[in-house]
Amino acid sequence: MKKEDYFYIGKVTRRTGTKGEIAIELDCDHPNAYIKVDQLVLGLFEKLIPFTVEKIKIQGDAAIAKLKEISTPEEASMYHQADVYLDLKWLPKLTGTEFYFHEIIGFDAIDSTTGFIGKIIKVHELPMYGVAEVINKGPEIMVPLHADFIAGIDRENKTMTFNLPEGFVALYENG
Repeated sequence: MKKEDYFYIGKVTRRTGTKGEIAIELDCDHPNAYIKVDQLVLGLFEKLIPFTVEKIKIQGDAAIAKLKEISTPEEASMYHQADVYLDLKWLPKLTGTEFYFHEIIGFDAIDSTTGFIGKIIKVHELPMYGVAEVINKGPEIMVPLHADFIAGIDRENKTMTFNLPEGFVALYENG
């Protein structure tokens, strides 16, 4: 199992009930989109462990899950504070200029004025918005993934077009 095949949705906060149920604090935009998941992956000690979902109940930004492989409160306690992941197939499809950070890795970055500026090799998550690390022949360029700068996304051709301020790219190229 590779971590990049999954996305983070929350953390196990406690055990609950008498049959090994776990409480999960959800960190996602649309919790009810995950009411029919059939598998959760728990991250513990740098390992990803898949579990079959018997039942899941969403309550606002929390969930109570009964997993087939956990049958006692003591077993459930072993996963306290484990990160919870889902397969990427559960992510809702986005359109227009909405995107997931992992989705744009490998896209060509194009400035509407200067043209091709490089390939997006990484996205750094910051509190307000992400920053794409773009690399070409010269030094990497750190492009803010702010709505004001994003002109468009072409998923089919794997390109992301930006309206960057005049001279932005030159700042990086000229050091």
